[in-house]
Amino acid sequence: MFLTHPNNKIQAIDAATGDLIWEYQYVFPPASKMLGGPTRNIALWQDRLFLATYDAAIVAIDARTGQQLWRSQKADYQEAFTHSAGPIVANGIVISGINGCELFTEAGCFITGHDPDTGEELWRTSTLALPGTPEYATWGDIDPDRRGGGDVWIAGSYDPASDLVYFGTSQPKPWAAPSRGMSVDDAALFTNSTLALRPETGELAWHFQHVPGETIDMEVGFERILADIDGMPVLLTVGKDGILWKLNRETGEYIDLLDTMSQTIFAVDRDTGTLTYREDIASAGIGDTYTACPGIYGGHNWQSATYDASRHLLFLPVHQLCLGHDAERGRPGPGWGWLWGRCRDLPHAG
Repeated sequence: MFLTHPNNKIQAIDAATGDLIWEYQYVFPPASKMLGGPTRNIALWQDRLFLATYDAAIVAIDARTGQQLWRSQKADYQEAFTHSAGPIVANGIVISGINGCELFTEAGCFITGHDPDTGEELWRTSTLALPGTPEYATWGDIDPDRRGGGDVWIAGSYDPASDLVYFGTSQPKPWAAPSRGMSVDDAALFTNSTLALRPETGELAWHFQHVPGETIDMEVGFERILADIDGMPVLLTVGKDGILWKLNRETGEYIDLLDTMSQTIFAVDRDTGTLTYREDIASAGIGDTYTACPGIYGGHNWQSATYDASRHLLFLPVHQLCLGHDAERGRPGPGWGWLWGRCRDLPHAG
């Protein structure tokens, strides 16, 4: 039995007796822990474990001895890059996202694939639309060095039948559209999306954006649950707004959605899967205050849902707390970023 602990520590335990077999402690720069926090999972493949670290590296560990086999630096933690979730192994490739993308950097946020034997980075796929692509225009007139977000802070899911991995991306940064110099009509791809990638190359097979132009930290970056329902290969996911999405996981085609809790943010067109912001939210500028239910804590959050295939039931943790929001004016250029918005508890709003 392998256990993860705070401070990038892993223990191997004899599952029959509870005896400690070995303990691995990754040595990280102390400042990097302020960025990461939890280690939500590790990956096991053949005789090795894979850990994504606070300081934006990935390491392989011998599962039998606890000895480190290799280390690969993915990004610079001094630019706020970090991990709060671990990798998965899909078709023999170690695949992981990155988060801490609040600051404006040239690199932006991304997903990587690594060789499990050597740690060599095999591919890197940006979660923000790149220059020269049609999706680049969805950020409006915002300069490349003012585009942030698209964090991947929850582990992905893998479907061997279609040989696709699925990741959720978080909101654009800053999370308030006026602070970005944008409106909710600027979709800001590939934020708040489901991305389906080919494990061997990182090629984007399809994407589906759940909330274009997100402006209240209502991200949809959580677990992707894979299920076969009525003979159809389905992907299920829920965002902070409590909206449950049902997609065809082979094609990305929209199938259905459902409000699993009361929300006051969007008008929902269930036929098309289109969400329309409430007018006062859509038109809010710097300093304009509005209320939203649920608030930035969700709704749903990183505490995972699960699906019981035998009973066709989805078990979903949700939470309701309404908040007041207003956007602050942002600062320009590389090295700046963050949220640029304020919120306050409004437990009786609704």
